[in-house]
Amino acid sequence: MDHLIYEAGTIAQQRPLATRELRRALHGAHGRAATVLRTLLDWNGSYTRESHGKVEPGVAAWQEFKLQMQRLALHPLGTAGRLIGGGGPNDEHEFDVSLGQAYALRALGPSGWRRAAAATFTALAGRFRTRDPRRWREARAMFPESALGAENPPPLPFFDRGTFEQVVALGS
Repeated sequence: MDHLIYEAGTIAQQRPLATRELRRALHGAHGRAATVLRTLLDWNGSYTRESHGKVEPGVAAWQEFKLQMQRLALHPLGTAGRLIGGGGPNDEHEFDVSLGQAYALRALGPSGWRRAAAATFTALAGRFRTRDPRRWREARAMFPESALGAENPPPLPFFDRGTFEQVVALGS
C-alpha cells in the first residue's frame, strides 16, 4: 500500500492514460512533432525520477505539451475558451491538468496532438537553448516554503500525496 501511495503521488496521472493517443499521434508524425511525441512515450510519467539532480525530459515536455494542447483547443472558442481554462492546474497539484487541458486532451484528434507537439518542440528548444530533447531537463519541483519560527525548514521535494491516507494491516 505504501508503494501504491508513492506511485500515485509521483506520477502525472494523465500521462499513462494518454499512451494510446500519443501512439496514434506519433503515427504519421515527422520532425519536431515526432521528437516530442517520442520523448513523451519514452517517459513513464514520473516527475520525481532524477539523474544528476535533474528530472527526465518528459517532465518539461509534458508540462509544455498540455499548455500547447490547451491553447490549440481553446483558441477557436474565443472568450468562452478563456473562461474555460486560460491557466494551468492549481499550485498544489502542478502536475495535474486544468479544466482547459483536460478538454484539450479529450477533444483534439491525432493531428491536433501533432500540432501541439511541434509547438512544444519550439517552446522547449527556446527555453533550454537546445534542440536535443535529452537536455530538456530541469531540477525536481519543490514545495515553496517560508521560515517558520527561528529557522528555515529543510527543502521539501514536491509530492502529490492525498490529504489523508490510512494503511491498515489485518491479521490473525
